[in-house]
Amino acid sequence: MDVIAVVDPVISQISPRHFKAFLVKPFQSIFKFIKERNRFSSLFVCGDATKNMEIMGETAPDSIFVDENIDMLQAKTILAPFNVVLGGNIPLTTIMLYGSQQDNMKYVVDLLAKIGTKNVIIAPGCDMPYDVPEDNTIGVLQAVQEPDVIRTALLDYQSVEENIHID
Repeated sequence: MDVIAVVDPVISQISPRHFKAFLVKPFQSIFKFIKERNRFSSLFVCGDATKNMEIMGETAPDSIFVDENIDMLQAKTILAPFNVVLGGNIPLTTIMLYGSQQDNMKYVVDLLAKIGTKNVIIAPGCDMPYDVPEDNTIGVLQAVQEPDVIRTALLDYQSVEENIHID
């Protein structure tokens, strides 16, 4: 394996004090073990784990992947001292599943404009829904590969607000 990911869906649910007490040393040990074998490590967290972002950086993974509840600019700022790659966080339902190809492209180019491209991987916020249209994933790829071209192509694009009534 080239990348070994540790997935912890409850980091957003625990306090920084509990994270330090129970998880820092095990995570550091896992990530050290992976690096000693010349492989890359990744920590994937669910939910808004912002309060634990700095401590996650201290565990020394090669990358941290977050879902759509995390502000990517804030996370990138917090992780900068640790030289950790930040991955995420295209919204799964509102953009990837129900958005248009242009919505997906615009989300990506806007995100890249805000956070830059150094130590960043653009990815879905979590597991992609089964029915995400292929065109949306193609649009994401195009926006990642050619952000300036796509940004220019979308200059006049206006997202259509759907008024969906839910009981």
